[in-house]
This record gives sequence, C-alpha cells and structure tokens, in this order.
Amino acid sequence: MEKVPAPKLSVVVPVYNVEDYLRDALMSLLNQTFIDFEIIAINDGSTDGSGEILNDIAQSDQRLHSIEQNNRGLAATRNRGFKESRGKYIYFFDSDDLLDKNAFMEMITFAERRSFDVLNIGSEAIDEYGKSTKIVRQMQFEQLTPISGEELFYKLCRSGNYPANVQKYMYRRDYLMYNRLLFDEGFIHEDEAFSMKALCLAEKAGALPECFIKKRFRSDSIMSSNRGIRNAEGWAKAVQSLLEFKHEHDLLSTTKKYLDERVYQLSKNIINLYNELPEEEKQKTSLRELLPVKIVFSKSFMLSLEICIYRVFVLARNICKKVPGVNRN
Repeated sequence: MEKVPAPKLSVVVPVYNVEDYLRDALMSLLNQTFIDFEIIAINDGSTDGSGEILNDIAQSDQRLHSIEQNNRGLAATRNRGFKESRGKYIYFFDSDDLLDKNAFMEMITFAERRSFDVLNIGSEAIDEYGKSTKIVRQMQFEQLTPISGEELFYKLCRSGNYPANVQKYMYRRDYLMYNRLLFDEGFIHEDEAFSMKALCLAEKAGALPECFIKKRFRSDSIMSSNRGIRNAEGWAKAVQSLLEFKHEHDLLSTTKKYLDERVYQLSKNIINLYNELPEEEKQKTSLRELLPVKIVFSKSFMLSLEICIYRVFVLARNICKKVPGVNRN
C-alpha cells in the first residue's frame, strides 16, 4: 500500500459535547484557502450528537480523521492528537471556535519564510451566538522578524498581549518533540504552563497581528462556568510546573520576572477561589496541599513571601467581614 505523504500542518481538535458549535468550527477549518493539512478530531466521550457530526463530515472530507475514546480530559486528548499528528507544523484548535479562512495560508507562508519554532496570532472574542463581544479584549501583536521565544514572551507581557491560550500559537512539531513538551494530564487550565514553556524555549519566534482566531466564550464552558476545586487544582499544577521550569532552565531575568508575576497571579486566584468555596468543597483538599509555601520558598524566597502576605491579607479580610461594625472597605 502506497504511503500517504505527510501534510504540512496537523490540526488537533478535542471534541466534548459541542454539537451546537462543532459543524461551524470544523467548516471554518475545511474551508481554508490553504488545503495541505489534516484534522485529528478526537471525540472525548461526548454524550450528545458530536460523534455523529464528526462521522458525517469525515465521510465527505478525507482530511478529517475522527477518533473515538472514553473521556480522558482536554490535556490527555491534546497529547493523543499530538502523538497521532504527522505534519511539519501543529495547531491546537478548540471545537467551538472559528478561524478566518485565510489563517492557515498566512500562518504557514510566514512560518516557512523564517523557519519559526513558534508563531503567535491575534485573537478576538465572540459569544455563544458567534457575535463579537468585549468580555475579553482583542489581543494582537506584530513581530515579523525572528527573535528568541523569551524575547517575544517579554514583549507580549510588557504590551499586555501575552495569551496563555494554546489556540493562539502554531508550533513546529519537531520542536515540541525535541523539547518533550506535553500538557499536564488530569488537570484543567493545562495550557497555563504549556504555552509559556513552549514559547520561552523557542530559538525563533514571531507574531502576526491579524486576529485569525475567534475565541468563543460560552456560559457552560470550563472558562465561563462556576469555578470549583478543579480550577484551584489546575492552577496549582500550573504553579508547580512553572516553578520547576524556572528552576531547571537558565532563563533571562526578564523571563523570570514575568514568570514570577504569572505564578503570583495564579496563586492569588487559588487563594481567592478557595476562600469562596463551600465547606464540602474545601474538605476535598486543603489550601496547604494546593499551594505548599515550602515548594515556592525552595524556588523563590521573595515570591513565597508575597504569597504568604497575600494569604494573610485574604484571611484578615474574611475575618473582618464576619465581625459586626468593622469597616469592610
């Protein structure tokens, strides 16, 4: 049997209960002006009609490869898609988002011209009906000449345009393989650590300012729904992963600065969320288990001190709320 040539691009699409959005999302890929790509769509145990939609579209377009699996979560599904991929480049796409029809043509042409490891693209937010929304501001940055990933990370952070969302990057596949970059399985918010590590290790990185990706924000999504202990656990895993990354690599001082800022913000998220959880949720794990100060201390004394101070501040604020007559401002 003749071996099918590898495509230029592999698009990994995890699918879970998105029947209302899936067809439009996939057609925004299949209608691209660039055609040399494969879609690896993995149905992660959907209980709605998502599987039927995948099978229907796969029968009419051979570029779509549909895979069924029991529910394993977003990180594990993306990792499986990465391992199944064959393209020179890889792009992780969400099954409820939309992509501009010229996106792949522009992204691949630009990446090939400069041999980029990582390419950042602009994004805008849409609501569950596909209409533009200001729930998250438009993010875009221009860097047309190759620079190191650390330098691009610094520029994105300084300008307020750094996105942790993995959909806002395209990667060279062998670059990810060489650095053994995978998502932390079993946790949500899995791209918090992955995106930063995958950007900062790159020798050649760039950014296209066009808002190619339309990121959908739904009321029932992981990002939008009521947060619970799983969110805190996901952020905690990201904190641990980023601190280990900082400890293991000889990073620039500016990279360490913005990495620490991100760790501090994630730690604040954990503390604030934990203190708002009902008691039955808190019984599943303690704040000390989620955010062990000794781990932070071993990597960064000042960061550990900042987290401790904020933790005390939140505790004092909560006590004041419970005491009658105390000024709560």
